[in-house]
Amino acid sequence: MMTNSGINKVFLVGNIGKDGRLHDYKQQQFLHFTLITDESFKKSGEKLTHTECHNIKIPASLVDPVVDSFNKGRLIYIEGKIQTQSSIDDAGVKRYKTEVCVYQYRFLN
Repeated sequence: MMTNSGINKVFLVGNIGKDGRLHDYKQQQFLHFTLITDESFKKSGEKLTHTECHNIKIPASLVDPVVDSFNKGRLIYIEGKIQTQSSIDDAGVKRYKTEVCVYQYRFLN
């Protein structure tokens, strides 16, 4: 019997927007950076571009020892899944953070 469990898979190609930084989270290290993707389209005959900024998280075990390679402007291909976390700030407001959790990547330049 088949269940309707869905698929959570992301493929992105873009440029690193901020240099990668290591962060500790629940006794594990992750490399965080932003990835910039552009999408071009025509509207009323005019060429427009939409830029999206993605929060990227990679387990340090996948990048060690090349952490210094994740520099701003570098073109990269990533595969991963979308993950959303919530927290409550000091004012009692619930905040959400959506990240792409990477399990495979390749530099393209």
